[in-house]
Amino acid sequence: MSWGTVLIGRMTLREAFTAGESVDASSGARSVSLSGQESSPPLTLAEVKARREDIGGLIGSLVPVRFTAKADYDGWYVVNDVSTDATNWTDEVVKFSWSLKLDRVGAENAVDLESRLTGAGRQNAYGQAGERWHAPAASAVGYFTGASQPSGAIDRALSGTEGAITVYRGVPAGVSPRWSSTLADYGRGRARVLVSGAERTGTDVVVAPTSWELNNGLISVVPGASATLQVSAWDGAAWDRLDWNASVSGSASGAITSWRAAEVLRNDYELVTLRLLAGVTGAAGRTTVDLTLRRGSRFVETYVQNDVAGTPSWYLASSQASTASASTAYVTATGNDAGGNRYVIISAGSFTANTAVGGLTRPSQRTLDAGIGVVVGGGSAVAGNTAASLRDQYIMAMAERTAGVLR
Repeated sequence: MSWGTVLIGRMTLREAFTAGESVDASSGARSVSLSGQESSPPLTLAEVKARREDIGGLIGSLVPVRFTAKADYDGWYVVNDVSTDATNWTDEVVKFSWSLKLDRVGAENAVDLESRLTGAGRQNAYGQAGERWHAPAASAVGYFTGASQPSGAIDRALSGTEGAITVYRGVPAGVSPRWSSTLADYGRGRARVLVSGAERTGTDVVVAPTSWELNNGLISVVPGASATLQVSAWDGAAWDRLDWNASVSGSASGAITSWRAAEVLRNDYELVTLRLLAGVTGAAGRTTVDLTLRRGSRFVETYVQNDVAGTPSWYLASSQASTASASTAYVTATGNDAGGNRYVIISAGSFTANTAVGGLTRPSQRTLDAGIGVVVGGGSAVAGNTAASLRDQYIMAMAERTAGVLR
């Protein structure tokens, strides 16, 4: 008899023969206790170590849970308790036993997902109001915001087989939208962190500074081979790639092309954040770059911080003629590239546009915020995908947490 699997959010674990269930007599709340073991063999040593790290990242998460054999336990749960017990005999026999306590929210058919949107728009130097927008899972149906509805929506085609994700525009203020999804498809269009090609769960994971990727099916960000970052955009047919350099000296010769460390700060379906650390060669000090990618977004949000004031900047590794207006808060290419698209870089702070190369700088500053993305369709981009639309979405990129609520 072969073992089945239990899918807990983004993790696949071996399904044990038993599951324990308890019901609180006073509240009626249900919880399920699971336990199991992962080992090498049959998994590789790296896979066992990654799963042990990842399982701890489930704590506190709302997750869809599906069983091979015990489908009557399928549903939405919050992970309330995690424990592991590892054994490693000189890397020849490696295993860990795990146990989870899952608080049941409800069955697939009985639960709404509530996106709790909080926070204000970015304070900016250009008087831009921005646009409240939101992208639930690509599988979302029944999107509900009460008496006031979003002003519009746009579908964005995802890479691979995930279909398209709907981005709602002009979402009413003070509303936590509700929607529903199947357990199986909840992960479509999610933001994700990959390390050495494998998706990871949680934040307490080992990340080599040269082997990570942020991806949401629309934007892919990886370390550049000879640049700071390689940012690729899915335009519905192919990945359109651009290499970007970050500098804190304002000089092309000062581009940061290697990192001392990388750390995952947040790793949820809605949003992932990675922090990169570069030291100053031969001197004390450091530069950090935070990268944030949201579900449904066509740009990666960046935040450069340096120990001392300098000239933090982002610029293209291969020059493109660009244009910028003093009041638009973004710089974009003057013409389409070979894929029919145009780059855009946005910043809420005052900046100096580099229209000859492509990019922007902030002289005599320690920090620089910027959203780096692609205008899919270039000069013929549809509403919601234009450079001005992406600027508005960057200004009003809101904090988000998802909760499960019974209908």
